[in-house]
Amino acid sequence: MEIKVDLQQLGTSFMLKVEPKYTLFFVKTIVQSRHYIHKSNQCLTKNGHTLRDSFTLSEYDIKNNDSVTLTISGPSPYKPYTIYYKVDGKERDSIEVMTCHTIDYLKKDIWYKTGIPVKCMRLRYLTYLLESGSCIADYNILPESTLSLEADYS
Repeated sequence: MEIKVDLQQLGTSFMLKVEPKYTLFFVKTIVQSRHYIHKSNQCLTKNGHTLRDSFTLSEYDIKNNDSVTLTISGPSPYKPYTIYYKVDGKERDSIEVMTCHTIDYLKKDIWYKTGIPVKCMRLRYLTYLLESGSCIADYNILPESTLSLEADYS
């Protein structure tokens, strides 16, 4: 079956192929993989009622061609914003990112600005070591945040 997902904040909608047995958490996972909106930034509602992640579409009586509303919290995945990075705790510079950007993409952008080889970079945000294959949304890196960049040439 298909459901219509309305993104009121962006003034658009899309159809999503689903099964009645899918939980809302799984539906959010599908939305994340196709539209780069991290699960933790998604709130699904129907008729003004928030849909809980652990319930299935059938438990909410959501049928073929029904509509649900998706509200995005946090930065929009489609709108760039500025974050900062400090190289070895010294110089601070800014970079434009989107929540759907990967850490690899971020490192390449920093390489263009600093000349530090990607393989020598260790990026940290709060207590997290930012891993290749992850995206900015996975770490909930917000606008104006500062990352620590350690250059390890060994």
